[in-house]
Amino acid sequence: MATSNWRDADSYQGEDLSFRAYFKDAVRGLPGRFYGIGTTTGESGYYLAHGLEEKGRIIGVAVIKVRLEALEERWQRARLEAFVSDENGIIILSSDPARRLKSVRPLTPDVKERLARSLQYYWWPLNELVPLEREVLSEGVEKLVFPANVSVDREHKQVSYLAQTRALS
Repeated sequence: MATSNWRDADSYQGEDLSFRAYFKDAVRGLPGRFYGIGTTTGESGYYLAHGLEEKGRIIGVAVIKVRLEALEERWQRARLEAFVSDENGIIILSSDPARRLKSVRPLTPDVKERLARSLQYYWWPLNELVPLEREVLSEGVEKLVFPANVSVDREHKQVSYLAQTRALS
């Protein structure tokens, strides 16, 4: 394995990452995309992977890890209230660090088991961030009300989010 952090103590050198969904997709010739907590570093990131072909055969996988903290820091500096959640309702980006890796809806036992097996969020507890209010506006669209993040908004006690669920691909 070639790795950009081969000199670091927490290098990926010698690690078997074949259990990761992005790796499995890339080996099958599909583009791999995945947000998760690194089992080696414990750091979160968005992983992009692609199979490396020679004569029509996959001979390797190229993986890029994108760290997203800079985006969250920009949101904080701009005093924005924002978050992005994945298909399971897990907050993966947030202007409020205390909200990251919490669920905006209850996780079913099947989802909890699948996430635990995949190590996508390593052993993070994924507690539910229970909204003060939840209102269904239309199919796939909800209004969620949470306490305001006082480090961003000292003027309001609550903040409303428009939560829209739709496939991106």
